[in-house]
Amino acid sequence: MYKIQLLFLQRIGFSFLFLPFTVNAQVVISQYYEGGGTNKWIELTNIGNTAVNTASPQLKLALWSVTGSTGNIVFTGAATNTYNLTVTIPAKGSVLIGNTGNGTEVPYLTATSANETTNSVINFNGNDGVALLDANNNIIDKFGEGINAADVSYVRSASISNPSATFILSDWTSTTLAAVQTAAVATPPRLGYQLAPLCVAPASQATALGFSSVTSNSINGYFTATAADGYLVIRSTSSSLSSGPVDGSNYVAGNSLGGGTVISSSASTAFSTTGLSSNTVYYFFVYAYNNVNCTGGTKYLAAAPLSGNQATPYPPCVAPANSASAMVFSSVTSTSMTVSFTAATAVDGYLVVRSTSSTLSSNPISGTVYVAGNSLGGGTVVSAGNSTSINQTGLSGSTTYYFFVFTYNNVNCTNAPAYNSTALTGNRATDPATLSYYFGNLHSHSSYSDGNADNTSKIPADDYAFAKTAMCMDFLGISEHNHATAGMSISNWQPGIVQATAATTSNFVAMHGQEWGVIGTQGTAGDHAGHVIVYGMDSLVGWEAGNYQINVAKSTYLGTGGLFDIINRHGNNAFASLAHPDNYDYNNVLNIVYDVKADDAIAATAIESGPAFSLDTTYTNPAAIGYYAFYKNMLAKGYHLGPSIDHDNHNLTFGHTAKTRLAIMATSLSEANILDAIRKMRFYATEDCAAKISFTINTSIPIGSIVTKAGAPIISVSAIFTTNAITSIKLMYGVPGSGTAATTLTSTTSSTLNYTHTALANLATGYYFIDITESTGARIITAPIWYTRDNAALRPEFLTSLYTVNETDRVILKWTANNEPANEVYEIQRTVDGISFSKIGSVNGKGATQSQLNYAMEDLNPVNALAYYRLVQKAANGKITYSELLAVDRSAKKVSYFVAYPNPVKNMVTVKLVSTQMAKTSVLIVDMSGRIVKNIPVQLNNGDQYLPVDMTGLQSGTYLIKTVLNNRVQQQLINKL
Repeated sequence: MYKIQLLFLQRIGFSFLFLPFTVNAQVVISQYYEGGGTNKWIELTNIGNTAVNTASPQLKLALWSVTGSTGNIVFTGAATNTYNLTVTIPAKGSVLIGNTGNGTEVPYLTATSANETTNSVINFNGNDGVALLDANNNIIDKFGEGINAADVSYVRSASISNPSATFILSDWTSTTLAAVQTAAVATPPRLGYQLAPLCVAPASQATALGFSSVTSNSINGYFTATAADGYLVIRSTSSSLSSGPVDGSNYVAGNSLGGGTVISSSASTAFSTTGLSSNTVYYFFVYAYNNVNCTGGTKYLAAAPLSGNQATPYPPCVAPANSASAMVFSSVTSTSMTVSFTAATAVDGYLVVRSTSSTLSSNPISGTVYVAGNSLGGGTVVSAGNSTSINQTGLSGSTTYYFFVFTYNNVNCTNAPAYNSTALTGNRATDPATLSYYFGNLHSHSSYSDGNADNTSKIPADDYAFAKTAMCMDFLGISEHNHATAGMSISNWQPGIVQATAATTSNFVAMHGQEWGVIGTQGTAGDHAGHVIVYGMDSLVGWEAGNYQINVAKSTYLGTGGLFDIINRHGNNAFASLAHPDNYDYNNVLNIVYDVKADDAIAATAIESGPAFSLDTTYTNPAAIGYYAFYKNMLAKGYHLGPSIDHDNHNLTFGHTAKTRLAIMATSLSEANILDAIRKMRFYATEDCAAKISFTINTSIPIGSIVTKAGAPIISVSAIFTTNAITSIKLMYGVPGSGTAATTLTSTTSSTLNYTHTALANLATGYYFIDITESTGARIITAPIWYTRDNAALRPEFLTSLYTVNETDRVILKWTANNEPANEVYEIQRTVDGISFSKIGSVNGKGATQSQLNYAMEDLNPVNALAYYRLVQKAANGKITYSELLAVDRSAKKVSYFVAYPNPVKNMVTVKLVSTQMAKTSVLIVDMSGRIVKNIPVQLNNGDQYLPVDMTGLQSGTYLIKTVLNNRVQQQLINKL
């Protein structure tokens, strides 16, 4: 046990009168303040010459509580509450022990002025006793026994002669609360009065603020000390603080101050802060202060704190965990193809590499930026960016190309990009430079459903064998009815596939499909009917219990889970062909409202079918072309399909009833290539089974293509061979989505036709097909070619769009570039006569800083007339390229224009239309293959109007929004998320 001798202290004026004592404990109670509410204070004073740590040896503050505020203070039994002190009291100094509820009753104090806080002891009502205890709970100093000290303050008086553990009233002087509240500094009634001198601020701030170990979420700092007791360090994201530290206040880490956050308050010259945001500038402020061996502290040097700033970097890039999926090849020709894939989640971009080898010798290296044209692992980089659809041109015919898609992250991180080494892979061969002609029929039936009615002992194998003896017969498809009411049993599904495989040879292809649906009668069940020929499916699709492998509800064609949706999900060149269609078939809406899923699934529709139950085997019983109007109507609605001729054999007549055939242009004779050619609409319907027709645009674009090219389409038609002389070739032309059937654009009586459709406006889309008549009356009708004229195709590959927005007071020209070369310069020029051009302005290119670059320039002084703008590109090597001319007609006081927003869009896009007249038009949404996916009729009003367009059902990617305003086609690119 340590020895403690109590010393009572008398405060006289500005000094204490000390009596002789032995000092082991130097701390005494020197003032008691009992204010209103929770405003209570106890002052402790260290009368010694050295600092006292009250925690070692332990000193305690104790409360003897009496209920209510009446009666006198008594010390009976054990203390009600005790509190272990931890504060260090400087030599000749005083500290205040307070309550967290202390307000500003004493104007020069707040709750934070307390050196130490205890609500369990500093909680007295004037008749509660307070004492100072040693570690063994012996009373060292006592206040209040036998008196009531409500609403007053007591200060130690001058009558002390010896230390005493008993309360002697004469040792204390009662002082009013007002006297304490107004007491001057260094006068006895003032709380916090002490023997030590008043604290003064340091003479100078710390110096040389520096930073180390900086990460994306933490910063270490250091500085050089000055003559001060400690340093308050504050962090902020602002370059200045709204207020500095307040003298007498003690701050701890986490406190808010001046819009910043206190990091530390200590004598240390080093600090650390964590939990920061990346790519953020943090400002630091260091205030020197004094608070040791002085009173009135803490005292801060408020002027010109040491300050500095440090930015946190982005974190290092982390390779994505996910890869792209579902690689799909489309629009494959002998020289080009489109590669698309499904985007991955939580990735910033995709690096696509093409090779003629099935493997790469190396993967992309993280931290290395690749651009189109770079070599990588034996392949060539063809795309680096956000695009999930890449158009490849300049390919070689009959060549297999392998594609590797690496995901990467490069946004808001350092050492970018970081690549996922696991690539999505896929391969596809280009078509041969030349295509061959193959003839046959896809609609027939065997005894496995309701066919072979004249010889029910025959099975598909017999039917294929009979078809091989027919003239002009390279393939036969048996499409059994899919339901039991028409004779189909699931037990016969697989045998039919096996027999087709066995019957296929090098010069004959046998195929096994199905005819889905039932026939209804107009006005009764007609709207729930319609037969669909389906190939490319390896499973029987049906609705009868136990008689299907894939369930689709009866007569459900459209919508999720409908027949067309199921075909699209299957892929692998699965397609639908509409058999003997009537306008009221297929839920009575297919030929009325364009449906994108139906368009994806349907590749053909019959223009001629049957006779289904003919017994003729002498080629003399053809059907009539009875569904031509339906075909033209579907094209007018915007569908992409070709015409077929169906025999619909129900007897053993396969290929022998007539010379009518479906003519297919394929790379070679195989089931896969025939199905591929049908999906690409490379076919025509012919009543002459030997007719070979060549129909191209711009010499190399074959039948069935959907293309966007510069300039007017140059159309060429020739009869390579026909059985009889040609008496008429009609070039049919229509506008997809217009609702108006195709009409004859031009015609000839010779066997060749060459025509350039100069009237097709820039950015307009048309479809063209051929209707040929032979001298015998035999007809040949082809699938169309869909052609979008876009003179922008003259631009370099990296310029991806160029368009104008004609506002009331200006013309805005916008363009985008992808993987732009370095040091490009763009210049905008305007002309009113097509001869003299004036420069509007120029802008330097941004180079390959990112995959998609956006530019805009304003003509603030446009002419009020018909003017033309062009973009002039000046490359670093001196090459100059001119874009197409864009017409802007400002001859009227108002202009017509449209703009779509937001861009990019997730669900709904709003098209704002500004028109100077009342007229009918359409807003078209076109995908990058040129297919119209939405066609929305609009009645234009004079003025502004807003059209909401739902893009929820469209896949992610880039689309073109087009419309005609005042007889001028306008367009805008928009990205669908």
